[in-house]
Amino acid sequence: MIAAAALGVAGAAQAKSPQKGVQYVAKSLKPAMNCANCASFLAPAACKVVDGVIAPAGYCMVWSPAPKK
Repeated sequence: MIAAAALGVAGAAQAKSPQKGVQYVAKSLKPAMNCANCASFLAPAACKVVDGVIAPAGYCMVWSPAPKK
């Protein structure tokens, strides 16, 4: 167990990226690419990979399209 602690616990939550580090903006300049249609967006105002409150109309450089339903 000590070795696991030294190497990091498997499955531990990874730190989210700061908004500034991913060039997050609250309003996307690319209408077809916004947080609301990103694979990492967690409604109503969060993200799997970016820290802080996230606007559905926002955008950042880690945007990736959500799977089509």
